[in-house]
Amino acid sequence: MTAPWARARRERFRPDDRPDWRDPDMPALVWADFWSDGKRGWRLLPPAEATAIARLRLDSLHDKV
Repeated sequence: MTAPWARARRERFRPDDRPDWRDPDMPALVWADFWSDGKRGWRLLPPAEATAIARLRLDSLHDKV
């Protein structure tokens, strides 16, 4: 058995390197059944385009009610 001072030390705390979801310039994943190229699925869009799509969807929901 090794001496206590010779044991492997715990890894030090690493700073969190994940993207911050509060960043206003962070791209957003948006789902659509039909994109302009005829495909469907998830797309990574700039925040301005994602906001515009969200507003269009909310307006269309508001019109249905």
